[in-house]
Amino acid sequence: MSKILRLSLACMLSVFFGTAFAQTSFNFNNDYAELFPTLAGTSSNDSGDGDFTEATTSTPVDGITVTVSAKDPSNNNANRIWSSTPRLRMYSGTLTVTAPDGKNITGIEYNCGKWNAGNKADSGELTTDGNNATWAGSAASVTLTIAGNTQCNFITVYLDGEEPVDISNTPETAYTVAEVLNYYNQSQGIGTKIYMKGIITEIKNVDTGYGNAEYYINDTESTEGQLKIYRGYYFDGDKFTSEDAIKVGDEVVIYGELADYYGTPQIAQGSSIYSLNGETTPPAPSVDISNTPETAYNVAKAYELIYAGEGLETEVYVKGVIVSIDEISVGEGGFGNATYNINDTDSPEGQLKVFHGYYLGGEKFTTGEEIKVGDEVVVYGKLINYNGTYEINSGNELYSVNGFTTGINKVTVDGDDADAPVYNLAGQRVSKDAKGILIKNGKKFINK
Repeated sequence: MSKILRLSLACMLSVFFGTAFAQTSFNFNNDYAELFPTLAGTSSNDSGDGDFTEATTSTPVDGITVTVSAKDPSNNNANRIWSSTPRLRMYSGTLTVTAPDGKNITGIEYNCGKWNAGNKADSGELTTDGNNATWAGSAASVTLTIAGNTQCNFITVYLDGEEPVDISNTPETAYTVAEVLNYYNQSQGIGTKIYMKGIITEIKNVDTGYGNAEYYINDTESTEGQLKIYRGYYFDGDKFTSEDAIKVGDEVVIYGELADYYGTPQIAQGSSIYSLNGETTPPAPSVDISNTPETAYNVAKAYELIYAGEGLETEVYVKGVIVSIDEISVGEGGFGNATYNINDTDSPEGQLKVFHGYYLGGEKFTTGEEIKVGDEVVVYGKLINYNGTYEINSGNELYSVNGFTTGINKVTVDGDDADAPVYNLAGQRVSKDAKGILIKNGKKFINK
């Protein structure tokens, strides 16, 4: 179907959906053959059929044209239509958009997979946002000088009197999947956060480690024409803690950003569920497993709860002895968290992994010496079965270490002070002759 015919069809659809389309789009991914019919095909590692060997002007769309120049003589890479998306790949030369006679261009949106920060326009104002850019001004033609690797999916052009269409909405006016795809096909609202509704038709995975899910929705139970929700989160952006939180057939309203992923529509990473089967809050835990520091579960009980798989969306206290430490991420480039294993005994058999947890009160680890094997700890976090490994999920924190609920055992000094005060494990200052496990200069020792 020709681009012009598709745009005519779009106008009819706009009446149906009550939306006025006010721009012209050049989709290099889907329409390259119609836009540049003189090219022999596409370029690849084995072919130069899509190379622009001379300045080439596209087939006009609504009277607007796009002209791609040949590469600069000093550049090794040809400007070309590539065999995979993003298809329009330019490394030098110019990309010129020209308005119909008597009209001026007032805006251009460049949707790209790669954008070179050195690209310059010959007039107006060019602003960038990651791999996308927007030109604003008033000119009969706009020439973009390419400074380096720039790969475009499509561009959207606005003329006098035309303005970008705002597709933002509310939960009550959530778009159907068909409406979302219609906006995408007209290059409208890409990058805008919107509410959309649909039925879950397919679930690729619910990753309780990272707390996000990849699934598809549609207006019917069919997978044909479905829309991908990429790495979305649960209610209010909370992490998924159970693989059973959503299922095929659920009716959802989702809030997320409409995105173009190399020529394919999807809802970008970071979306959240607004409602699930008509409810705007998550279902109450089927079993209440909440507890207190004084009633902290031992590791054996934590194993039972994970195996049962109920109530795991609740944060709980678990006590144990550190039997091994996998990593404490501190220093330059460190995340300030630790991964270690606890048990009811000093045996590694039946241990519970504490994944990417933080120090007392949720503070970051700073020295790597705050905990060690043999320490008795109480940890606060969510239990999880992560691909067969029983864990306390990331984001947990220590409630106490060897009975301390504050960081007294974290104190460090420059060198050992022979006259430094001495404390017991309760944090009380004691005499230097006191017996038992004591702390001096931030270090534990046994005074017999």
